[in-house]
Amino acid sequence: MIDSHRQAIANALERAEAHAPFLANLIAREADLVADIAANGPDIAALLAPGEDSNVARDLRVRRRRLALALAVGDLAGVLDFESVTHALSDFADDALDTAICTAITERYPDAEPRGFAAIALGKHGSRELNYSSDIDPVFLFDPETLPRRAKEEPVEAAVRIGKRVVELLQARDGDGYVLRVDLRLRPSPEATPIMNRRRCRGSAPPSSDHAWRRGTGRWVRSFSRPCSPLSGAARSISARSARFAAYRAESARITRRGRR
Repeated sequence: MIDSHRQAIANALERAEAHAPFLANLIAREADLVADIAANGPDIAALLAPGEDSNVARDLRVRRRRLALALAVGDLAGVLDFESVTHALSDFADDALDTAICTAITERYPDAEPRGFAAIALGKHGSRELNYSSDIDPVFLFDPETLPRRAKEEPVEAAVRIGKRVVELLQARDGDGYVLRVDLRLRPSPEATPIMNRRRCRGSAPPSSDHAWRRGTGRWVRSFSRPCSPLSGAARSISARSARFAAYRAESARITRRGRR
């Protein structure tokens, strides 16, 4: 790391500790990380790597706060640009959501392969624009043919239980903070629909309510618009979203203009 960056990071740490109570608390708790940032700069790739704590919820909370601290210091120091920060926060959210889905399934069905459940990222998460305090707005989907369930359990019952556990893993708060706040209200007609949407993992026409998703968020991903592999969680279903956004946004703008005529 060059001397000018090292000095900028030292100044950023000093300002954060003096004027940002949240960051000051993290600086006090993460002395080893602070020392590494001061010496070498923020290593975002290392902080995005999976953790080793067997307690998944705690591991995600600790990883989230360490990433937030490193990004904030790099941001304040001017060594990380806007897109580097928002992309890193969004990539962490991808991984956290994927991990929570796999964990929720394996907790309830320990002998089953995590599959048949997916999440689609909407809003800022979907466009990789999350900021430090953003919530995420996923739509949960399940395949009734492949989702693990117990002998007398209906697929939708299993899916709802898994979905609720995913939310709990991400937004339950303790001394380590929380991972992410989850808002499920961007799904179609949230006041009248369950938190889960039934979709088979095969190419299909978009549901008639897709246009409502566009109006609500400005960005959307068509559910199962391509064949699905057995699902390990969210990341596979949203990993291709960036390449498709330009076309979808253009289509949404065209429909909006047509509606105004």
